[in-house]
Amino acid sequence: MNCSISAGVQIYSHDSVKWATSGGVHGYDFSKTTIEDNCYIGPNTIIAKVWTIGAGSVVGANSYVDKSWLKGSKIAGNPARALKRS
Repeated sequence: MNCSISAGVQIYSHDSVKWATSGGVHGYDFSKTTIEDNCYIGPNTIIAKVWTIGAGSVVGANSYVDKSWLKGSKIAGNPARALKRS
């Protein structure tokens, strides 16, 4: 609850790589993607399947999230990395 998911954000729960490369023999690959409470996800961010964004986290604009992040993380970039604390 209380999350702000900005314009252009893409949150993936599946991919079709195995399906496409097998000519439709194999199915889609589904995995849970989780965004916990009180998060801000900046514009045009992509969150790949299977990862978790911990509660109270901030994801900067144009980021690519390819791993899970703990509660209160401040991340940005492609791929997303922890921002230095000042």
